[in-house]
Amino acid sequence: MIRLAFACTISALAVAGAEPGSFDVVIAGGTASGTAAAITAARQGLKVALVERTNRIGGMAVNGISNTDCKIREASSGIFEEFRRQVKAHYGNDPAASDGFRFEPKVALAVFRAMVAGQPGISVLLDTRPVEVIRAAPNRAAGIVAESRDGSRRRLEAQVVIDATDEADVAVWAGAQYRAGREARSPEEPHAGIIYLDRGGIIPRDTSVPHRYALLPGSTGAADRRIQGYSYLMIVKDYGAGPASRPHVLTTPPPGYDPEHYKHVSPWEKSWAMQNPLGLPGRKREINQYPFGVELPGGNTDYLEGSAEVRSAILERHRNHALGYLYYLQHVEGKLTIGLADDEFEDSGNFPPQIYVRQGRRIIGEHILNETDINPLLHPGGERTPLVRDAIAVGSFPIDVHPVQPKPDPRSPDNGEGELFLPETTAPFQVPYRCLVPLGVEGLLVSQAISSTHIGYQGVRLEMIRMSMGMAAGHAAALSIRTGRPLRSIDVGVLQDRLIESGSILYLFRDVLPGSPFFRSVQKLALANAVSGFEDYRFRPDDPLTRSQLAEMLVRAFEIPVSVTATHFQDVPKGHPAYRYVETLFDRDIAGPLVGKEAVLFGPDTPVTEGQLEQTLALLAGSAAPEPPRQNIVSRGQAAVRIAREVWRP
Repeated sequence: MIRLAFACTISALAVAGAEPGSFDVVIAGGTASGTAAAITAARQGLKVALVERTNRIGGMAVNGISNTDCKIREASSGIFEEFRRQVKAHYGNDPAASDGFRFEPKVALAVFRAMVAGQPGISVLLDTRPVEVIRAAPNRAAGIVAESRDGSRRRLEAQVVIDATDEADVAVWAGAQYRAGREARSPEEPHAGIIYLDRGGIIPRDTSVPHRYALLPGSTGAADRRIQGYSYLMIVKDYGAGPASRPHVLTTPPPGYDPEHYKHVSPWEKSWAMQNPLGLPGRKREINQYPFGVELPGGNTDYLEGSAEVRSAILERHRNHALGYLYYLQHVEGKLTIGLADDEFEDSGNFPPQIYVRQGRRIIGEHILNETDINPLLHPGGERTPLVRDAIAVGSFPIDVHPVQPKPDPRSPDNGEGELFLPETTAPFQVPYRCLVPLGVEGLLVSQAISSTHIGYQGVRLEMIRMSMGMAAGHAAALSIRTGRPLRSIDVGVLQDRLIESGSILYLFRDVLPGSPFFRSVQKLALANAVSGFEDYRFRPDDPLTRSQLAEMLVRAFEIPVSVTATHFQDVPKGHPAYRYVETLFDRDIAGPLVGKEAVLFGPDTPVTEGQLEQTLALLAGSAAPEPPRQNIVSRGQAAVRIAREVWRP
């Protein structure tokens, strides 16, 4: 079992002195995406400044989100997968964390610190916030001015600026257009705007009351400026029996405490924190209770456009509300054994320094991610969203929106206006690189508050995919600097190659993951729309390749124009899924190695031999066919490698 060095101190990572600096990349926000971007850029040999306003890097994974939101575990890739494996190695066989998707914040922090400390090109500035954007031209960001907690300021100049903050302040200061609040319902977004969802009897928890999982009256779909609720995610543990006066028991309620605010909360035994019987390692629990509990739906509406003073007041109110729930839990429900974990957030009173900003501003980029991009049920078949050719990340979580307004009636079947949880929308979807590139601003990428609608953002607000987007931003920055091309004009194919080589999944097949000998080829062919999979997002790399599958792969991979002169094969009639592809091979006179010149049967389900594959590829290339033909059967994975090698010859 690996044990992490928790003695890695904050000061060991912080930049010494307060002099101005020149960097290749400056990253505003030590969030999940910002930390991933810094690690990635530094691995490319760049000099990086990572600016974080709190005292810790790593985003919400180190601030209370200890249960990774991931419905398709195979989607874990890139830097998040490195993180997960280190967490798993640390805990060994602990049943509460054996897969690495569940962890204590202090362990997550130690992992991130070790990953960053392993890159000497990264300078970390903690307790430091951006206050201004440096411009090289009216529309070009060239760095930021950062202010430390003591009020001192420094100029951090760079060739590329990455805004990895939740609020997109740096992007807005640089001149980026943005959205805030909710769009109106539209054909592209049937769940946008004002909406009430009947949770199918989940709320209230009375199985004798019939409810349908459906939209409720009042769901007008109107646009407004509301955003989903924020919350501080406290980590608590059970201290066991003992005197009521022990240190973990709050002796006085926080300012503004009113027990009426919590009287409708689920009892502790039925709370979200207690749903998993194992909890977290160390007998801990993550408190993420809503709509009654630690959230204040509607209490954050003025946060995004508010001054520093307005934001501070909103954060203080949320902090007091969260502590009020804990006080209620201890003194009204009588759970005196439950208290803030004394070995978490030790430098901030055992309370997380960062609130969960589930959604901030959203910049307007070259593509606006919307519901059609993340909801497979809006497309024929309902299994996957359409292919994104410039994909830089994969998500796998259903549409999940917390309420934007309080739930006034505890008996209503909804969880509060704006709340949505649509489990059947779970499917792999892709994020385009265009969503990271703001319109009208050069030298800037946005890796967290990306270009999206309110509903579209629900697919990318989770730490795992935020790290994937940060990884893409880090690679894109390096590619732009090395080639001298603007960020919006870099070769996305090269960017994708670097991501794939770094273990990032850009098109999910559950059975062809990083480490597979077929991974790179299958990823590239999938992004080129040359291969498709089967049910449950599998490629079946070990299955024999059939003739009809080869026909489709060749036509799509080599972008052969579809040509159908007539129907030539009795066993591939019109309506057969491979009809157009088989006939195209016939019209191009390259079906011969498979069936000969005069065949009337194609044998669409017949396995392809290695010799047949090589002869067909030779015909496509206009070269002599190899002799003698080899008769061993080719698997789908082997064919993908061979075809990819031919398509992308050096």
